[in-house]
Amino acid sequence: MHNKEKRKQLFLFIFALIISITLAIVLTLVEKQVSVPKMIIFGFSSFLNIITICIFTFPYINKIVIEYLKGRKIYYLFLLVVIINPLLNWIFIDSLNGFIVAFLSYLAWIALPVIAFMQAYVIDKIKFKSLLLVAGILILAYGFDSRLMYSVLSGFDEGKYSFSSLWVSAIILTIYSIQLEKAEIRLRWTLNLKKLILSLGSLVVLFAVIVPLGLYTEFLVWSPDWPGFALFILAFIGIWFTIALPEELIARSIIQYQLSEKTVPKSSKYYKYHKWIILVVASFIFGLSHHNNTSAEFAWIYIGFATFAGILYGICWRYGNLATAMLTHTLVDWIWQLLFR
Repeated sequence: MHNKEKRKQLFLFIFALIISITLAIVLTLVEKQVSVPKMIIFGFSSFLNIITICIFTFPYINKIVIEYLKGRKIYYLFLLVVIINPLLNWIFIDSLNGFIVAFLSYLAWIALPVIAFMQAYVIDKIKFKSLLLVAGILILAYGFDSRLMYSVLSGFDEGKYSFSSLWVSAIILTIYSIQLEKAEIRLRWTLNLKKLILSLGSLVVLFAVIVPLGLYTEFLVWSPDWPGFALFILAFIGIWFTIALPEELIARSIIQYQLSEKTVPKSSKYYKYHKWIILVVASFIFGLSHHNNTSAEFAWIYIGFATFAGILYGICWRYGNLATAMLTHTLVDWIWQLLFR
């Protein structure tokens, strides 16, 4: 049994390596840079982000990685690589002003939240640890969602959204996997029949409510489009890694979980109400983050729909895991791209 377990771990590590190399190459070809050196650095940094994501989410290997890094000095070296490797793009910034803007943006939207996250890790007796984590993630999320983080990547020509999505996810997983209880279970990408039914059931409920209302308000317009099989599959993978992953890590894994599970004791008579109130609050924050994804005419409609979707994603997280919420989220955006505009 021990040898069988090792073979699984080795297979999944090799699989993670192949997936990371393949996706980094595809991303580099899609998000074209104007020079070969830029392509190499973009591809290399993308690979490091993707492999980091994979080793913290793939079953069997994420537990080994978490246990190995926790409490060791090598963890800080690993974290340092994750948070600074994308800065290689700065060698392509051709003005002092551009460099200063990139540096200040890095301090505000990467360094500051990382410091907040790490304070919660290195200081054992710190009070309000969960609030510190939430404050850090809100700063990181604001910089990411408002595209303010783009100036940190100004040395690249294209791909700032895709790259920043992967980078944000890699940072969160590197820091949060070490702090979250049962992270190897909660964050791993596994689905059993119960979780699959929960995910697909949430999808059905979501579309049963939002599609009629969306068509009625003209927020949604029926416009089916078949992009071809290759793009069909790539769209799913792209949504999974660059939309569902960072958004579910931020809204559900940290904001919802920390505020619902770590601020009121489970023994409290208010806990059963508190966890649902926090679910709605976290979902509303998630909804608000979508205000800039549509025209002003439909902003509040989108916020309302995204809040409702967030409640269902939150239920998937609570009764499933990260993969359960991500699958529902990915399918929603995937079907939306295929059938509506």
